[in-house]
Amino acid sequence: MASAPRVESLTGLRFFLAFFVFLSHVMKYFFGESYGIWDGLGTLGVSMFFVLSGFVLFINYIDPHEMKAIDFKGFYIARVARIYPAFLATLILAIPLELGSWSKPLFWESLALNVTMMHSFFSESVFSFNNVGWTIGVEVLFYALFPFIASALFMTARPLRTVMIAALCWFLLWVCVQTWLPDSYFATQFYPLNRLMEFVGGMVTGYVFLRYPAMLPNVLARPKYVGLLAFSVLALLVVMPLGLPRLPNMLFLLYLLPTMLLYYLLAVAEFRSRVRIPLLCTGWMVLGGEISYAFYLAHNLILRYARNAMDAFLPQHFMLPVYHDLRVMVSVLSLMLTLGTAYGIYRWVEAPMRQWLRLALKSLFSGAGLVKSPERVDV
Repeated sequence: MASAPRVESLTGLRFFLAFFVFLSHVMKYFFGESYGIWDGLGTLGVSMFFVLSGFVLFINYIDPHEMKAIDFKGFYIARVARIYPAFLATLILAIPLELGSWSKPLFWESLALNVTMMHSFFSESVFSFNNVGWTIGVEVLFYALFPFIASALFMTARPLRTVMIAALCWFLLWVCVQTWLPDSYFATQFYPLNRLMEFVGGMVTGYVFLRYPAMLPNVLARPKYVGLLAFSVLALLVVMPLGLPRLPNMLFLLYLLPTMLLYYLLAVAEFRSRVRIPLLCTGWMVLGGEISYAFYLAHNLILRYARNAMDAFLPQHFMLPVYHDLRVMVSVLSLMLTLGTAYGIYRWVEAPMRQWLRLALKSLFSGAGLVKSPERVDV
């Protein structure tokens, strides 16, 4: 397969998605009276991340024209090297927040599940240590299943029909999970199998982009229209959480189709119409996209440390109206500290350890006949 296309607009968009989650948690920790309005923005950011993961992995590892088998070992090595260093670094930073639970058996169980990134499968540990780490457990399942899903769904004579059948099977699986798991909120929102459809939706989008890049009518594919259409869909997605009530269960699925359309439009705009949304493609935004994974993992820890400090040192409750301006200032400082921490993790942990871990794992498995694979664009 030729070198996969790098969609700069999507790299820049990743920072906005991480910022959506940051903003929702700022409202949770510092402006609780308004949290219900902004909670959906965090749900949107996470859902779009899952779809983006499926999309980028597909266009990097699958060629729908050649139908070549995936190098399983090379794929899994690249994924572990990509996500584990930053995840482990933030897990270590989260341990002081759990010091009061050291004597409890659940602490050590949760720590073990976090180290192995299996914590998202259990309601008792899904939010342990770094609360946002539950999404990494979901991603681990996605990565484990990706080669099998790609082979089963897209390396067939009629892949889109197969995807529709798979969607029906997923719905039946969702009904079963709802029945088996007593905690329905955990089952629908956080249980990894229930978020699989977003990932597959991203893969479908990648397939359509690679196989049908000219699917848009010619009038919409013109540079002045395709960028405007993509921006309109993005604006709709941002507004949706603010206008929707906080619905139970599968709210995140409302974002799936608009997100798929947005990614297809951005990819087509960049590679067919040579159009980029300037806001998403500046050097600073691309850098923001590069550090977005570390930003996402670090932000909740920074906010929790800040909130604990305010509760410890203020004579009155931090959420009283008299402290509104202080909460705004702490929110801004938390953003700056999160950006600095994220850059540090990316620069001195994530990037160098990714390369080292990839080489170490390749060396470890070289005796098993590992095929050397080309570098891939990471998500």
